[in-house]
Amino acid sequence: MDKMALKQKMGLVIASSIIAILLLEIGLRLGGLILSSIEEARNRSSITGKQIYTIVCLGESTTMFGGINSYPRHLERILNEKNEGIQFKVINKGVPSYDTAYILSKLAKIIADYQPDIVISMMGINDSIHTPVYKDNLRIRTMLFLQEIRIVKLVKLLRSHILRKIADLSGNRKFPGAEDLIAEIELNPKTQYYYQMLGEYYESLGHGAAEEKLFRKAIAKRPDKSWAYGLLGKFLARQGRNDEATEVYKGAIKKYPRKTWGYVLLGHHYEDMGEMDKAEELYKTAVSIINSPYEILHDLGYHYEKRGDFKKAMDVFNQLIESNRAGVGIYVHLGTLYLGRGEIEKAAAAFKRAFSVDPTRTDGIIDRLTAEGKYGLVEDLLKSVVETHSEKDLLYRQLGALYQRWGKEELAQEFFLKADSSADSAYHDATKTNYRNLAKALKKKGIKLICVQYPMRSVLPLQKIFDSAEDITFVENKQNFEQAVKEGTYEDYFADKFAGDFGHCTQKGNKLLAENVAKSIFRLSWTFKRYE
Repeated sequence: MDKMALKQKMGLVIASSIIAILLLEIGLRLGGLILSSIEEARNRSSITGKQIYTIVCLGESTTMFGGINSYPRHLERILNEKNEGIQFKVINKGVPSYDTAYILSKLAKIIADYQPDIVISMMGINDSIHTPVYKDNLRIRTMLFLQEIRIVKLVKLLRSHILRKIADLSGNRKFPGAEDLIAEIELNPKTQYYYQMLGEYYESLGHGAAEEKLFRKAIAKRPDKSWAYGLLGKFLARQGRNDEATEVYKGAIKKYPRKTWGYVLLGHHYEDMGEMDKAEELYKTAVSIINSPYEILHDLGYHYEKRGDFKKAMDVFNQLIESNRAGVGIYVHLGTLYLGRGEIEKAAAAFKRAFSVDPTRTDGIIDRLTAEGKYGLVEDLLKSVVETHSEKDLLYRQLGALYQRWGKEELAQEFFLKADSSADSAYHDATKTNYRNLAKALKKKGIKLICVQYPMRSVLPLQKIFDSAEDITFVENKQNFEQAVKEGTYEDYFADKFAGDFGHCTQKGNKLLAENVAKSIFRLSWTFKRYE
């Protein structure tokens, strides 16, 4: 009887967990849709008075991001300013973070919904060895469904969207969605994100009492979790109630004296108040509690760095390195400390280790060193890893960008060509096949395909994907962006460097991209035949 009862209880627990996950996923998908709902409203807005020529832009975040200043929106304005007697409607169907298989899975519905005359693709940057060749079968649909289960990602997107919406309320105290967050907290009392989002909402409206009550409730629900105490402690500190925040953290230490996070939270709090000696003692206590204190040593090293005790900071970072527990960030920090002390050789050795661990996460080093004119050092660092690293095209592009800044244009072009050649072989098989299948599907429907290459990259590797490209128009964005960056600055046109040689475009970058695409559209003699 007891065994049967236990099995029933276990079954109920498993079933309730599955239901909770599904409810959370449904809720988060709805939240994720909020991010694209404004864009979709623009996509479906009615246009009257002229013939409508419809263009759909497929891609990822590089297509979607920018709102009214995304490249599809700029493209629509540029095309309509030509006043050809046609009204252009440009549909932005970029989807952040997804690969070519996911994009193709939505193609049939997009065509049915919008009946486009042209499809513009700029995609592939998110593909990996795990990207499948898209086929409309159960296995692929299941894989893509699992890819869509993106709880943490959607929480972050929902959080950022809610905060933007709060800023747009302009004093309106009714917050559409607060009730939903409260309901989610009741359903998922062990999830940090909803407490944090709702707390930030209360704070934006000046409802400090409600926020404090919410965070105390979080501690009551999850007294064993650091985030619950962190939410309340940080709130109290923002209110200037530092003594109360101190007591919250001390209460956590008293309740869980063998858990290190209480000491670390209080240490961070003392740092914020400038009580560095107290913070140091807390970090040391945390280190003494566990046998493998590597995470705490990170905090202790950064603590010494904050208070200007570079020798102790370097000792701690070197201790992490000797234990083989150092990541890229530790090597970067150590190299930066050596650089600040003028110890160039030691800095170079630390940076070289960072590059050997993961050269794709070292943009900060490159920016810092090139800004200080240490071109030779960056050159040595990149060349030290380029031959042994799998992502040669990225490193070649970084070298090309370095030589451009250095004023060595011939070398820059040499390495950009190497990058293009390497990228050709680096295209995943699934990427190539998905591109070809996109072209075939559009050709069957009589829809023109325009393939756009990412800024700063040669279009040649993209062209080589296709056996026959007679029905495809290709748009290169290498020369125009390189010239623009040369005449201005990289930051004028890109907000980041997520791809190594380019990133998400700024408003200025999106406009330049749109202008180049528009030129290709107007060069197509077939474009306006249906309206003659």
